[in-house]
Amino acid sequence: MAATRCAGMLPSEADKERIRRHRAFWSRSPVGRPLIGTTIGTFPSVRAICGNGALTPADLDLERNLSELEEEWYQWRDAMGDAIWSAFPLWAFPWHLAIAGSPIERRDSNLWGLPVPDLHAGSAHPSLSSGNPWFRLLVDFTLALRQRAAGRYPLGIGPLMFSPPDIVMQLLGQDRLALELYDAPEWVTALGQAVVELCAEVTEALFDLIPTYGGGYCGTSRYLWAPGKLVETGEDVSFMLSPRLHRRLVVPMHRYLARRFPFTVVHLHSRQLHTVPNLLEVQEIAAFQITPDFGEDMLQHLPVMARILEHKPLVVHGVMSITTMKEIIRSLDHRGLALLCRCESPDDARAVLDALL
Repeated sequence: MAATRCAGMLPSEADKERIRRHRAFWSRSPVGRPLIGTTIGTFPSVRAICGNGALTPADLDLERNLSELEEEWYQWRDAMGDAIWSAFPLWAFPWHLAIAGSPIERRDSNLWGLPVPDLHAGSAHPSLSSGNPWFRLLVDFTLALRQRAAGRYPLGIGPLMFSPPDIVMQLLGQDRLALELYDAPEWVTALGQAVVELCAEVTEALFDLIPTYGGGYCGTSRYLWAPGKLVETGEDVSFMLSPRLHRRLVVPMHRYLARRFPFTVVHLHSRQLHTVPNLLEVQEIAAFQITPDFGEDMLQHLPVMARILEHKPLVVHGVMSITTMKEIIRSLDHRGLALLCRCESPDDARAVLDALL
């Protein structure tokens, strides 16, 4: 992979100012306002996935995806405020899950991974092989996207579903995971370690292919920039874990990633914040990101957000009203705070920015 590494990219003049603001965000420097941006409200199109039912690498249409990303860049690049648009191949596709061995299925616009039935104590754990067809496809897509971008826009790191704890849940299925946590906890822990190592190796390979942007890297899921290797992980599985189980199974995965990637962001849902005390003990985690669950107002979580900001940068990203965002801005310390609002169209995004900036 190292032979394909290319020179870093110079940011546009507009992105230079955004990068300056991101540097202040990561260092939690005194600022006049938080990072304020908008992002694309819907998940990316799956039109570039040609198959229905069980998918193979042949079902992913490279050229169609490249054309869609170009169109997205033209539409959104000037409507995102402090957020920095970046491109990643089919970022709604569960790349890491597929590479780990989960059968991937599509039904209409929905994608999901199925449990691996022959994964059990005594079987080989998932590991990365250079010949893995999904991994080879991701590499080919990334190289093609780099060529298409031709220095006009950054490539990002961060597909949806990059979350080793959640990949473990997908590989086993929720019911079986619940049972194995009690029947074979050491085996589940070992499986988690194997999955997090696989994810890290895939990500390191991508960093070898992706040029830096302004001396750092962009993340596609939240359109952030960081002055070093930036990844986002998550723990949607925590809805079924007590704080004790979370500390035993999930915290070591976050710590492993954060030690390898200095700007590791942990994604949380607003109704699953019971793990925050455990996570605040992990010094290596760079930042937290909270997504409002559907229909939930984030203002009830101001005390938790304030507690996080005492220790780490915080990104609040999701569907929020302007009123809610203004109250968050009024109530919380601006140092290390980012507010990113999901919007349905570039025009909606501009209206949000006009109201807040």
